[in-house]
This record gives sequence, C-alpha cells and structure tokens, in this order.
Amino acid sequence: MFRLRFPEQMPADVPEDLIPHWNLKHALMTWCRRNQYQHSDGLLRDIQRAIESNDLPKAKNLAKQLPLGGMGCFDDFWVSSVDSEDGDPSYDQTVFEALLFSWTRYFLDI
Repeated sequence: MFRLRFPEQMPADVPEDLIPHWNLKHALMTWCRRNQYQHSDGLLRDIQRAIESNDLPKAKNLAKQLPLGGMGCFDDFWVSSVDSEDGDPSYDQTVFEALLFSWTRYFLDI
C-alpha cells in the first residue's frame, strides 16, 4: 500500500510505518459512513485512536476483535441500489471486499 500522506485528513505525527494502516482505516470508515453502515463503528474509532497514538500492537489487537466470517459479522453486508451512493451497488460491494482483503493483510498479518 502506498505511503501517501494526506495532510488535511491525517494527523501530522502519524509515523511513516503507520501511514498504510491509517489510510486503510480511514478508507474503510469513509466507505462505512457513505454507505450508512454502522456495524462496529466504536471499534473502528478505537483502532483509529490507537494508530494516532502510534500504538500499532494495540491497533492490531483491536482489529482482531472485528468480527469477520459469518452471519451477522462485519463482512456480512450486501450493498443494495438504495444504499449505494453512486447508484452502482456492484462497485460499492467490490470496494468493500477489497478494503476487507487489505484489512486482513495489514491488521491481521494474514
């Protein structure tokens, strides 16, 4: 993942090695907000605080608490055309799945 720093969105003190984690967390939270998906919102905010505190081990430990892989879990969500911001639910669903794939790679070391 690119280590791009977006100053208007990212705190200036986020270390270089945490930038991909911060960007991924930001992208997933933005996707959830745009699609009105509030599952695990508090946990995502706790992960954000851990990253902003430069505590990657804590962020990864919290990320492991995000329920994945079953009915009612975070990844058990299908975008409908009503929920889709741009009217293309297949695009929104694909973005969500790509974000989750990256999430498992960066936060869960899979």
